[in-house]
Amino acid sequence: MKAKKSANTPVNKPVGAPVKKPFPSYAIAVAVVAILAVIAFIFIQQGNAPVAPPVAAPAAPPVPQAEPIVGGDRDAHGCIGSAGYVWCDSLSQCIRPWETNCTSSAMPPVAAPPILPAAVPPAPPVAQPAAPPSIDAHGCTTSSGFIWCELKGKCLHPAKENCTTIASADAFKYCDAYDHVLICGDYIRATNDVAGSSVFFYKKGSTTPIICPPATQSLSDECRNLIFNMTCIVPVLC
Repeated sequence: MKAKKSANTPVNKPVGAPVKKPFPSYAIAVAVVAILAVIAFIFIQQGNAPVAPPVAAPAAPPVPQAEPIVGGDRDAHGCIGSAGYVWCDSLSQCIRPWETNCTSSAMPPVAAPPILPAAVPPAPPVAQPAAPPSIDAHGCTTSSGFIWCELKGKCLHPAKENCTTIASADAFKYCDAYDHVLICGDYIRATNDVAGSSVFFYKKGSTTPIICPPATQSLSDECRNLIFNMTCIVPVLC
């Protein structure tokens, strides 16, 4: 006969049988946090979604404006002011003041608007003919500043070419004895400020002067040629 087991007798489990463990509480907390994170992510994505722009309502079509009626500005007498008509009491009719004179004291006559003459364009300026050039006996155009150079035998412009072979430095040495010195071709002309003094001409390379007296009636032919026919264009500053 088998003996009976009491309630306090431990029951021996078979070897290798699985043991059931209770479910941990921290796993439940992790699952709840994960669910809340998913819900929060969904709300954030919905807040960042682009919002469709509002659809503008179609504009109302423009209301056509009524065109003014020609002759619609008649006054109490039926006169059309836009056409220039006014009421004349003395004639009892509508008139245009510049066409019909109204003698009524209530309305003085109105003068017709003046007619302005057409503008006439100014006449174009007339070009004046140029003055003819002045030419001397040697064919030099004196109006353009040219002179005859006897030494070089041609016309020249003093501002561009000197009619002399004497340098200013050679003539400057005469400033010690005279007040005024000029270069005249191949001659040096020297004078003093003393009244009645003679005119002295020194030929290039010569130290002996040609003395020309101040009295013109006693001048020699050589002095007349030097004084009246020689062109002195190079003054020396003494």
